Amino acid sequence: ANGTRDVEYDYLAIEYLLNELHRWDARWEDWFHATGRTPIRVFYDEFTVSRAATFDRILDELGIDPPEPEGKPLQRQADNLSEDWVARFRADSERRQRI
Repeated sequence: ANGTRDVEYDYLAIEYLLNELHRWDARWEDWFHATGRTPIRVFYDEFTVSRAATFDRILDELGIDPPEPEGKPLQRQADNLSEDWVARFRADSERRQRI
C-alpha cells in the first residue's frame, strides 16, 4: 500500500491551497507581463499523456536541441479518490455560494 488512503477530505484545506495556487499563478502572470516575456505553458494532462512531446515542444520554443531520452515514463497520479474529492469540492463550493 502506498499510504495515500490515510488522507481525509478537508474542504477548507483544499480551498486554501486552491486559492494559494491562483495567487501564485497571478503573480507569475504579473511577472511575465512586467518583463514582456511570453510563458511556455505546460498542462498536466498534456504532460502525463506525452512527456516526450511536451519536452520537445518546450525545447523547441527555447531553441535547444533535445537530449537523449532517459528515465521511466510518468504515471498520472489522479485516481478514483482524486475524482471523488474533485466532485465533493465542487458540490461543497456550490452549496457555500448559495448561503
